[in-house]
Amino acid sequence: MYSTEQRRLAIETFIRFDHSYADTIAELGYPDRHTLNSWWREYGETGEVPVGKMIREPRFSDDQKREAVEHYLGHGKSLSRTMRALGYPKGSDTLRGWIDELAPGQRKYRGPNPKRDPVPVEKKVQVVAELEARTGPAAQIAEKHGVPRAAPHVWRREIMGDNVGDTEEKGFPVSREYDDPPDDIEELQDMLREAKMQLRRVQLELEVRQATLEIVKKTRAPNRGC
Repeated sequence: MYSTEQRRLAIETFIRFDHSYADTIAELGYPDRHTLNSWWREYGETGEVPVGKMIREPRFSDDQKREAVEHYLGHGKSLSRTMRALGYPKGSDTLRGWIDELAPGQRKYRGPNPKRDPVPVEKKVQVVAELEARTGPAAQIAEKHGVPRAAPHVWRREIMGDNVGDTEEKGFPVSREYDDPPDDIEELQDMLREAKMQLRRVQLELEVRQATLEIVKKTRAPNRGC
């Protein structure tokens, strides 16, 4: 279960990263796309950060939290190692929250960090195109371009629209929500923003498809003279 502070941080990060689910999750390490979408919708409806419900974790003192964070920072920034050594907390999400609260920006991220290492869209398209063309393993492609190992798959999900947890929106036409437009101006603005995001995704996907085709053509070209 996520605390209210973790939810607030997720929403603030989501806004800062221009409503990118993939970048937000890669930055924070939580939650999944479906959960983040739920928090964002509730925030849009109420204007308030969704309150975390019953957290079963026992209450820890400030000294215990500080000790956990200091151990994490001083022993390789490993969540599991810290929890094993201290015997608390039970969930890694709790420890992440303490680190973000007491040592902002010091937590180790496993995915691409757009805040520290902004990557041009053109580079993302090229990386995903090479992944689609199967020029090599994702780890090899990532090393070639000097990006995190998880970046090719993260960017593929971001561009190609196959984010985990988004199954509820698959198989439906984009226009389904516009058959009976609502009267509420804020809801209309949300719909417009969503339409623009979908259009941008389609444009990026087309760029990836075109780049993939060019790569495939180049790799097959030498065989024509044989």
